[in-house]
Amino acid sequence: MRSILILSSFLFFTAACAPTANEPANSTPNESSEQTSSLLDVASPEEVAAELGLPDMADSSVPEFLSEEVTRFAIEQHNATAGIDVTKYFPVVIVINKAAKGPTAQTMKVYHRGQLAHTFAVSTGRETEETATKSGRNYFSTTPTGWYAPTRTYEKYHSTLWQADMNNSVFFNGGIAMHATTRDHYKELGSRASGGCVRLHPTNAKIVYDLVLAEGKGEVPVYTRTGQVTIEGFWKKKVKMAKNWNTLIIVEDTEL
Repeated sequence: MRSILILSSFLFFTAACAPTANEPANSTPNESSEQTSSLLDVASPEEVAAELGLPDMADSSVPEFLSEEVTRFAIEQHNATAGIDVTKYFPVVIVINKAAKGPTAQTMKVYHRGQLAHTFAVSTGRETEETATKSGRNYFSTTPTGWYAPTRTYEKYHSTLWQADMNNSVFFNGGIAMHATTRDHYKELGSRASGGCVRLHPTNAKIVYDLVLAEGKGEVPVYTRTGQVTIEGFWKKKVKMAKNWNTLIIVEDTEL
């Protein structure tokens, strides 16, 4: 009888310590990272912003649907009309086209010191009403158009609240960031597939992240979300300057 009790206790202990179907045995940190969801797949940008202590939306006075009012970026044209050399202040200019179709749809162009350095495939927001998030919050998964500056960066970010990763992330509009996607989403690059963030292949996300950090911060012109230089002064008009990142992030929606 005693032998039976000992055997039963051993079997119970073994079953309790065994990994479940959702908890793979002997997983390394890298393997775990590949298996976790991207943060914007389980929570809305507003919830991500709240967790990080970020403002919900940059310049929310500009409606998200007015994409045609956002100034398209062309270095020479911008310098001529604005009267300033954008590359002097912004050695890194990142242009994201969130369009669903067209020759440059779902791409990111990275300009470094006035020259096109990289073109990467991305995944921007699905542009649809989300009703099945793990957090239970409904929201519209858009990547809002506009001109932005980085607000915060994380090399390795893991949300303990949502159990999800956003590595090599550069936040630029509330809870929306450019960041590395996970392996199960590689095949979606080049299409609208995210919860609002701009997904990149991890290799490309690191290139962008490192470039933003390398160029750092300085005194830069202040732009409106629609891409207009902010002018200050009543008598003597001058471009408004502020300490910020030397990186300009532009989200467009064009089929050209």
